[in-house]
Amino acid sequence: MCPALSPRLLKMQKPVAMSLKQFMLRSEILKLYRGFMRLGKLLNEPPAASQNPSNLTGCNGNPMREEWKEWVRSEFRLRQHSSTDDEATRTLLVHGKRQLQEMERTILLATNRNTSSPVTPPPASPHHQCPSKNKTNHKPSDTLLSSQNGGGQIIRNAVTLSCILKRDIKVINIRANRPNPGLASQHLESILAMLRISGATTSLTPKKQDTSFDLNGTSIPRVSSPPGVNTNIDLKTAGSCTLCIQCILPFLMTLATPSRVTVIGGTHVMKSPSFDYLQRVFLPTFNLLGNDVKAWLRAPGYFPRGGGRVELEVNPNGGKFVPFNLTEKGSLVTIEAILNVTPKLEKHLPEFRRLISEKTPKPRIEFRILSFASVEYFVTCEKSRAGFSYLVEGRNPEPDQVFKAITTVQKEVEDFLVSSAAVDTFLADQLIIYTSLAKLSDPSSAESRLRTVTLSDHTTSAIHVAQLFSPQNKFQITKREDGAHDIVLL
Repeated sequence: MCPALSPRLLKMQKPVAMSLKQFMLRSEILKLYRGFMRLGKLLNEPPAASQNPSNLTGCNGNPMREEWKEWVRSEFRLRQHSSTDDEATRTLLVHGKRQLQEMERTILLATNRNTSSPVTPPPASPHHQCPSKNKTNHKPSDTLLSSQNGGGQIIRNAVTLSCILKRDIKVINIRANRPNPGLASQHLESILAMLRISGATTSLTPKKQDTSFDLNGTSIPRVSSPPGVNTNIDLKTAGSCTLCIQCILPFLMTLATPSRVTVIGGTHVMKSPSFDYLQRVFLPTFNLLGNDVKAWLRAPGYFPRGGGRVELEVNPNGGKFVPFNLTEKGSLVTIEAILNVTPKLEKHLPEFRRLISEKTPKPRIEFRILSFASVEYFVTCEKSRAGFSYLVEGRNPEPDQVFKAITTVQKEVEDFLVSSAAVDTFLADQLIIYTSLAKLSDPSSAESRLRTVTLSDHTTSAIHVAQLFSPQNKFQITKREDGAHDIVLL
C-alpha cells in the first residue's frame, strides 16, 4: 500500500511563478507528506506491555521508523510526475488523505492507543483528542483519538455518549489545526445545554476558544425515568442549529416524557445540513426506525447574524434504540430542488429553472428570495432518502456561481442514483451513534447496516468515538466496486 497521491513537488520546488490555486495545491501536498512523516513517529514509542516491542520498533534503535521514512520519501518521489493535471492531482490527494487516516487507525490500534474499558461500573474516562500540531503530555491512562477534520463531530458524540452512559470524558486539543482553534459558539452552547439538560458536571465551566474541557457523566443522578425538558438553546451566532440538534437528540430520546426545545442560530450554514435537510431527509428516516420526532422552522437564520429558530418536539423511546438496515434505496420516487437566490438574481430564475429541468427528471422546484444563494436537492426513493447541497460563498453572488452550484449538485445526485448507496454522507455520520446505542440497548440484537456514498471524516470520527465507549462492538467497513461503502456494526 502506498500514498495514493500525485504531487508535483519537483516542479513546485523550483523558483517559478505559481498561481494561487497551484500554491494552495502545493501546500496540501506538503501537508500530506508531513502527515505521513509524523505518523511514523508513533512507531518510535513502545507498544502496550502485552505486545512484543520487536513487532514494531525492532530490537535495537528504531529501524522500523527509519524504514517508514525512507518508504514515504521513495513513494513521493516515484509519483512526482504521474500527473500534470490539477484536478487529477486533487483527486489523488483525497485518496492520499483517506489512506493516511486508515494507516493512522491501524497504527493506533496496533500500539493499543485506541481502546478503552467496556461500559461497566466503575466508569472509565476516555480522553478524546482532536487534531493538533502541538505535542501534549498525556497520562498513561489517556485514550487518544485522532481525526483529520472531525473535531466538532468528536465533541458532539462524545458529550452525548458521556451523558447517556454516565461516563467521564476529557476532550483535548479541540480544533487545534483550525484557523480559529478551540470551542466555537455552537460547540460551547451545545455542551452547556447538555450540562443543563442532563445534570452532568465539569471541573471548570468551558468557555469560547477553550482547547480542552472535561465532563463528569458519572455525576448525573441515576434516576430510572428522568423527565423530559422544555428549554431554549441560543447559539449566539449563525452556528448550525441542526448540528446542535445532533448533539442533544440522542439524550432526549432516553428520557421518560416528551421534550420541547427551541434552538436559536443558523438554519442554513455552509458545510452543515440545513433545516430543509433535517425536515426532509433525517427526520423521515429517523422516524421510520420507530421514533417520533418533529421539527418546525419558526424563523430562518443565515450567516453572519443567525437568529433562526428551530422548534424540536421529541417523544422519547426510553433509551430503547433498535438496529436498522439501510443498504438499498429502491426505485426513484421524487426529486425536489430548492433554489435560494438574492433579489439581484431573481431575473435569472427562468434560466436557473431551465438548467434544473434539463438534467433532472420531473423535479419539483421551489424558489426562495433570500439574502444568500444556495442549491439543495432532496431525493426520495422507495426505501431511503438523501440530500445534497451547495451554499454559494459571498454576499453578492453572481449568476455564474449559481449555475456552477446547480451543476455540481446535479452531478452528486446523478452519482448517488447510479451507485448502490442508500444514504448520503450527512445521514451516515448522523446515524452512526444510533447503531452503537442500539447494540448497547440490546447486545443480542441484529447487526445495523448502512451503505453510504463516501466515507467522510465525520463518519470515521463518529465510528472512532462509538468504539471508544463500547470497544466490544466492532464496526466493519467494506468498499464496494462502485465506490460506495458498507458500514456494519457487528
